[in-house]
Amino acid sequence: MVPRDPIQPAHPSERDSVARHLRAHYPELWPPVPVYGAYDRSRMLRCAESIDSVLHKVGCFPDHAEAFERTVGYAERAFDLYEGRREPSYPADRVFLAPSRMADDDPLYGDEFGETLPLLTSLHGLDSGTVRHFLSLLPPSVLCSYQVHDGRQGHIVLAPLNSGLTADLGADRAAETARRVVQDAAVFARDRLGARVAGLGATLPSLTRFGRTVDVPGLVTTTGHGGTVHLIRILARDVAATLLDGSGPLTVGVLGAAGSIGASILAALQQEFPDTPFVACDRPGRLGRVRRVAERQGNPARTLVTADPADLFSRCRLIVSAITEKLDLSRAAAGADLTGTVLIDDSQPGCVARDQWEARGGLLLWPVGSAEAGGPLHRENDLLFGAASGVVHPYDVWGCEAEAAAVALTGEHDAALRAPVTPDDALRVGELCARIGVTAAQPQSYGRPAVPAPVADRKNCGDHGGRAG
Repeated sequence: MVPRDPIQPAHPSERDSVARHLRAHYPELWPPVPVYGAYDRSRMLRCAESIDSVLHKVGCFPDHAEAFERTVGYAERAFDLYEGRREPSYPADRVFLAPSRMADDDPLYGDEFGETLPLLTSLHGLDSGTVRHFLSLLPPSVLCSYQVHDGRQGHIVLAPLNSGLTADLGADRAAETARRVVQDAAVFARDRLGARVAGLGATLPSLTRFGRTVDVPGLVTTTGHGGTVHLIRILARDVAATLLDGSGPLTVGVLGAAGSIGASILAALQQEFPDTPFVACDRPGRLGRVRRVAERQGNPARTLVTADPADLFSRCRLIVSAITEKLDLSRAAAGADLTGTVLIDDSQPGCVARDQWEARGGLLLWPVGSAEAGGPLHRENDLLFGAASGVVHPYDVWGCEAEAAAVALTGEHDAALRAPVTPDDALRVGELCARIGVTAAQPQSYGRPAVPAPVADRKNCGDHGGRAG
């Protein structure tokens, strides 16, 4: 094979070649399903060496030596800290437990930890299955640390799980495995790092029953859903007041409205927009819950409850999504004019690729907050969670990340959430976030600023504004 430009990601055929070689020559190291929760240093080193050997053999990745050394060095230090052979520089005030958002055949998240583990990227020919397998061998470990504050330090801690867990193990085994791994990560956070508060990132709240399966005395867990709903609320308010102001009547849609966070998003936004029609969408068997949420806010006639995403995409100019699967826009939004439509996507992983949404004239945003540069939420090594899957600045924060910091830095541990979030919960967490200086970040998604089209280029959206009932 011909060596390629080292700054270009590997072609899918090259990634297939590397994965094929690994499984053909080292089948005992690379079984079909990752080995979760083993925390096996020896196996991890042998897997790293097999990757090194295959990349030399394939011959089109001559630039991987430094990445190999940095990745193995990180993994060795991670095991040393986990096993008590090394001490942290400062005691922790909190940790943010972050699983991988990666699943098979999802290139957007393939490089999310490449800043810390540079070998585990498409740049070096590794497919997502290989990366997920390697990550599963690591112990709970510090991906990066925040700036020191009052003699203590926050950390982002890898909980070595990923979005392919349920597909790999089935629902029951996946839940059992996830709870064990998160429990291990929480014990590590308390015993090795000295943390008092642990925030749960991405899918961890649902996998741990809102943190209730985590039992570590002296460590407070919080779901992060209050911080997320808070950021969605202020982002939706800003979008309605600026991007959509004057461009026609507003109808708001919530996709995944029966979920634990989706229901709270629906309730919070109906409080924020008391006279606005809504479209609330979820699976057919979950629509009763959606109707009950709408009824509790009063005036349920203003909410169209539907199982068909097409109803939402055809009527709404502001949409919030909180689901766990990808959407096929060619079906879900067939025939819908999305010009000027704003999607705030809190799905895990993202439900729509940004280029697909923008190709239809829409604007895709993530609910992201911004903290003080150089402050206690600024990541020391400028971690962004991947060039194509992260944030724009190292002091931009996810809502769940901000919530953990707010609970820890204010000392108001009774604000931690271990149950489905309510709008009142989100308001309180929002007040704590404001106290530590977290505000709305610049509009962004997938690691890039998001720039709306000029108002003159947007469609006349009057047909969106009909009453949703």
